[in-house]
Parts: sequence; C-alpha cells; structure tokens
Amino acid sequence: MKSKAVIFFPYNPHPFSFGSQKRVLEIIEFVNSKGMEIIFLSANYFENRWDDKGREALSKIGVKETNVYDRPIIMYAKGIDALL
Repeated sequence: MKSKAVIFFPYNPHPFSFGSQKRVLEIIEFVNSKGMEIIFLSANYFENRWDDKGREALSKIGVKETNVYDRPIIMYAKGIDALL
C-alpha cells in the first residue's frame, strides 16, 4: 500500500510562474520522488481561481486527487502519512 501525503496550498498554483507556485511544484516533485500518493487541497476564495487547466496540470505532474473548497475548511485526515 502506498503512503499518502496531503498538500494544502491556499490557491491555484497553475501556471507555475511565481515563487510560491514554483515552491509548491518542488514540494510535489519531492513527494513524488518518495513514491507517495498526493492529495492536493486548495481553496477557491483567492484571486487565482481554479479551473480545469489547474487540475489537469497537477494531474500531469503526479497529483492523484485535487480538492478545492469555496470557504475555509477544517480537515480531518484519516490514513494520511504526511501533511505538508
């Protein structure tokens, strides 16, 4: 069974052009290199709104699941080995 990692980034990182967006890309690449399954959590209440292109971009770089919330969330993670 593959270990799982949850990565929370408060806004859409696509396109990967600014510093914080590039850093989250590096985190995703690192977690992928460890063979972990990535679950990506984000929000849709910032300027850079989510669209299908953002989800597709994350899927192409190894993110298994992307969940976007329209308001602040309280997360209860079960079966998660790392929270980043």
